[in-house]
Amino acid sequence: MVFGTILSQNTDIRLSKWSIGGSIGLNFSKTYNGDIFIQNFTTRNKRGYSISPVVSYDVSDHVSINSGLGIIRKGYRINNDTLPLNTDINRGFFALNIPLGVSFKQRVSKSRFFIEKIGIIANYSFRNNIDTFYNSSKKEFRIIEKNLNKLYPLLYFGFYTGSRISNGNNYNIGICYQSPIKTEMKLDVSSGEFLNTRFPLNFRGGTIQASLTYYFNIGNMQKSSEYLY
Repeated sequence: MVFGTILSQNTDIRLSKWSIGGSIGLNFSKTYNGDIFIQNFTTRNKRGYSISPVVSYDVSDHVSINSGLGIIRKGYRINNDTLPLNTDINRGFFALNIPLGVSFKQRVSKSRFFIEKIGIIANYSFRNNIDTFYNSSKKEFRIIEKNLNKLYPLLYFGFYTGSRISNGNNYNIGICYQSPIKTEMKLDVSSGEFLNTRFPLNFRGGTIQASLTYYFNIGNMQKSSEYLY
């Protein structure tokens, strides 16, 4: 019993304000909700994913500063409901995300907690300045992408639940909305005979994302100055 108490105290002493870890996520994105579609065309959610190393600094027991460097895959789907086959153009592309934010923790027990996260993300998309995509080799409809902003900011807001493990490491899981400040690109959609029926769309680059993040406390990676025999 004494041994366990001493070991627990030594673990707490070794704990650091710094933690590092990794995050994986599943996201959904699509074209701008305010766009107007011509008849028989609709927008659909595009499923993507993200992976990121992360770092956190505890300002206090309830407030932390968070950052990371992640790769995210997102995009859009445009569907032509009049076609029997090859009904959509399904676009996905990668972007680099660098978030910087603050999290606010409310404990519900010694180990369990809820977290609200807010912050800003620097997003850089790996795309060409202009690209053309067809639904099939028959070229029944096409989309021309015109880049407006490869590098732009997003605001994010998230709600998470998590738990601290006995060694000071912790994990959290939750939902985050990434809201764009600028429009990433313009889309020109063409269909019909000779592709002469056209209408514009916007892709702003926002996502809804579910993620799991695990943090390793830096103190656990340092060699203890005390030894028990």
